[in-house]
Amino acid sequence: FMAAEDELESWQGRIVSKFLTPQAQKYGLIAGGTFGAYLVSKGFLSLTNFFSHLNPQVVVKYGFYTGFGTATLLGGMSMITLDNLYIRADPVFQYCRRKVQRNRTVLTALGDGIEVGDLRSYRLDAGRFELCKKTSKETKESSEKE
Repeated sequence: FMAAEDELESWQGRIVSKFLTPQAQKYGLIAGGTFGAYLVSKGFLSLTNFFSHLNPQVVVKYGFYTGFGTATLLGGMSMITLDNLYIRADPVFQYCRRKVQRNRTVLTALGDGIEVGDLRSYRLDAGRFELCKKTSKETKESSEKE
């Protein structure tokens, strides 16, 4: 049984080496590339033929739909980008100063010499684009409750 398998493998090896020569591979690549180029050009020509035979009413109607859809999509994407990349001033110092001024123990420990400086802090924030009107204080209070 092993002799039959060895004979089969050598027979397959002889066939493969006879037909899969570098020259045959070259011609196979040329034929495949030519057939692929034919299919691509045929598809491109049928697509342009389809669009060149449409009546003007259809072109105007679908042109409007695609233009409106593209403008809506780009507007929505720009709003999302603005929402994600909005840099706003963060009033950390004001919040901290108010808390310190309201707490007598901290105020007596620090003293009365708290002054507003030029340092500002910023945060990269998603912002809050909402349809209802909320002030920043109401938004802050609702986020603190959560």
